[in-house]
Amino acid sequence: MTIVGGAVTSFKAPASGQPDHSEAAPAGVHWWRFPLVVVQLAAVLALIAAFRIESQAFYGKLGPLILAGFIAHHLLPMAYRLKSFAVLSLGAVGLIFGLQAGAWLIGVGLMLIALCHLPIRYGARVALIVAAGLVLASMRAGWIPAPFPGSIWPILASMFMFRMIAYLYDLRHQKERTNPARTLGYFFMLPNACFPLFPVVDFNTFRRTYYDRQAIDVYEEGVRWMLRGVTQLLAYRVIYQYATISPAEVTGTADIVRYLLANFGLYLRVSGQFHLIVGILHLFGFRLPETHRFFFLASSFTDFWRRINIYWKDFMQKVVFTPALFALRKRKMGDTAALVVATLLVFVATWLLHSYQWFWLLGTWLWSATDTAFWAILAAFLVINVLREARRGRVRSLGGPVAVTAGQAWRTALATAATFATMAILWGLWTSPTFSAFFDLFEAATTRPVDFLVVAGTLGAVTLVAFAVQYLVPRFARSGTSRGLWRYPALTTAIPLILVWLAGEVPAVLPAQARQVVRDLRLAELNRGDAETLQRGYYEQIVGVNRFNGQLWEVYAGRDRPGPTLNELGVLVWHDGILHSELKPFVSVMFQGQPLRTNRWGMRDRDYQLERSPNSLRIALLGQSYVMGMGVGDGETFESLVENRLNAERGGSPFDQYEILNFAVPRYSVFQQLIILESERVLSFDPDAVLLVGHAVDFLRLVDYLHVELIRGNDLGDDFLRSRVEAAGARGDMSNTEIHRVMKPYAPEVAGWALRRIGLLARDRGVRPIFVLIPMPLDGVLMNDAPLLLQLARDAGFEVIDLSDVYEGRDEHELTVAEWDRHPNPEGHRLIAERLYDELTRLPDLIDRTRDPR
Repeated sequence: MTIVGGAVTSFKAPASGQPDHSEAAPAGVHWWRFPLVVVQLAAVLALIAAFRIESQAFYGKLGPLILAGFIAHHLLPMAYRLKSFAVLSLGAVGLIFGLQAGAWLIGVGLMLIALCHLPIRYGARVALIVAAGLVLASMRAGWIPAPFPGSIWPILASMFMFRMIAYLYDLRHQKERTNPARTLGYFFMLPNACFPLFPVVDFNTFRRTYYDRQAIDVYEEGVRWMLRGVTQLLAYRVIYQYATISPAEVTGTADIVRYLLANFGLYLRVSGQFHLIVGILHLFGFRLPETHRFFFLASSFTDFWRRINIYWKDFMQKVVFTPALFALRKRKMGDTAALVVATLLVFVATWLLHSYQWFWLLGTWLWSATDTAFWAILAAFLVINVLREARRGRVRSLGGPVAVTAGQAWRTALATAATFATMAILWGLWTSPTFSAFFDLFEAATTRPVDFLVVAGTLGAVTLVAFAVQYLVPRFARSGTSRGLWRYPALTTAIPLILVWLAGEVPAVLPAQARQVVRDLRLAELNRGDAETLQRGYYEQIVGVNRFNGQLWEVYAGRDRPGPTLNELGVLVWHDGILHSELKPFVSVMFQGQPLRTNRWGMRDRDYQLERSPNSLRIALLGQSYVMGMGVGDGETFESLVENRLNAERGGSPFDQYEILNFAVPRYSVFQQLIILESERVLSFDPDAVLLVGHAVDFLRLVDYLHVELIRGNDLGDDFLRSRVEAAGARGDMSNTEIHRVMKPYAPEVAGWALRRIGLLARDRGVRPIFVLIPMPLDGVLMNDAPLLLQLARDAGFEVIDLSDVYEGRDEHELTVAEWDRHPNPEGHRLIAERLYDELTRLPDLIDRTRDPR
């Protein structure tokens, strides 16, 4: 091998067709191509960091390692490159997970690899690996304790749950022996340390494609694919933030189309990640094939199956379809019957293995009727298509630059539109937690002119795009006019993205709305629906995490295995009463690694006498989980910090003592706050003021409360409330999605009614009602409802404190208890306490007023 100016200048391929690893490229390669690839790669990685693509660990730690490792890897002699890739991959694990967790991940992985190479019968090796897998599964399920941190589970599973199957298959069927460097590089692939969801790379393909073309061409293709992945991930963000709506927001056929299209479009994240991953592997010589190929433009279900996840399709064909087909033919089954049975076995295996994957990534098994129905329906469609192709021959469409007639292109385009519409509907079924939730969508269907326009426009757009790709693109590709420019992705993609990013830095360049879009492109945040799910779902099993759509599933994939819930610890007691739940008195537990105690009154607070001491000021604090202090220790809540500061700085003048009584309970709605006031539970402590903490999801919580009451068949007890529920047509037999849809227009009115009742009750007892809006970190789009909530509180006669900007100037990611838990951590509570103290002291005649002891 000869290197001139960083470019390889000699290539020799043996007669066998296998790559000669002593090689690299033909003479005449321009010396400047490798430096240009380095510049383009640096630009791509800078874009990834600027737009915060994926996790901070990826763009902040792994990105620089990829750039430095790529340069060093290329400059090494070929004999050392595979070893350097293996070392770099192992180093990435330590870099991302730290020394201890990284050592455990590598150690467990080496143990599994060693089992594959034991000098015993193949069947015995498989049995030992299965036994080891069962032990690890027991740890993953929590049946037996694991000696290592839970944070390594998703990546460990990603590296071995499918790759081990492919590796064992090839060990048995391939004659060529592997070597330790290739095996380590295969299982610990460099980008895998940051991606729980990883393409199922075939070991034989991984080995066979290593530098099977001239190096510089492989590198350039890798950078192009990385740019394609970045573009798809940014397109995903636009869809995720601006197109997706929750099922409860669907109010007509146009909304149904929007919901289904956006839900289907979210799969761009998987495609984008996979292109990014495989592009990175290209930089180290692995010229792996495409993972996805224009899957939105599939013209049949078999075409869709071939395009949507090519690696999975190849994996299933290798380990299920082909062995099953040959076995069935040996049993004298007819070709058609064998083809059908083998195809059905592929889908049974796919269904089971997706649940298997869900278990290893999230720690729970995925069993749902909609999941089963999705795979069953897709299998039925695929079998029908397979039988048609077997009789008529396979018609290839949209797959390459093969010119067709206009008539053929239009027929294929119409088939593409039909396939697209069917798959969008099926995708909606797949990502719905229940059949009722899915069918509830279509109960909102309408026949307005706008609905016909949206349906016809969507199908027409897909048809036109499919026709253009089928008829025009092959002719354009044959002209060769685009190849020269596309070779340099920094020009075709990176520079436009850089300009978009820079435009967001200069306010005068873009209007305010466009700047907001650029901002959302630059930040990977939960959209409104996922933020609401995360905010409302801490205390219940998460079953609505979409099947690898959106970002919420990855939040849960990245979390350590959670400890016991408040309910399991006996702190939060659920019952059939109108409050639904309460904190148990006299409890002392460790919750999420922090001490949590309740007093004799069932408050997470120090003990208070029912009768107030003379010359003291007493404030009753009402709120939800973060007001109670989920995830922080006793004494670290903002309530405790404000109380301590008041007594330290103002105790003795004008009051001898300041007391803030924390009545907060997780998931309490404004109805439950009203109930504890009416029941004298709060007012019996004779407070001077009631401080009601509001949050942007209060409208959702009150609908959830009403739903439970309707399910239980309880009398709502108030004519106004009954009239609003009847006007909405809300019933107890409705799904959660449907009741949120019908109650949504009435939620602000009902919340205003409850706030007025609270304010009136407090004033009648001589207690000042104060409403304080306190967000949680990363609330983002949830704050859209905050102005309305504040106005309702003012109209109800509350004094209002707005702390919506309490985290301004701080990185809110650093203020959460964990990546999967957005409750404020101790630093977040400290920021809230500082602002709340200032705002309370500014209220006239509260903290500093002179009063006669009661």
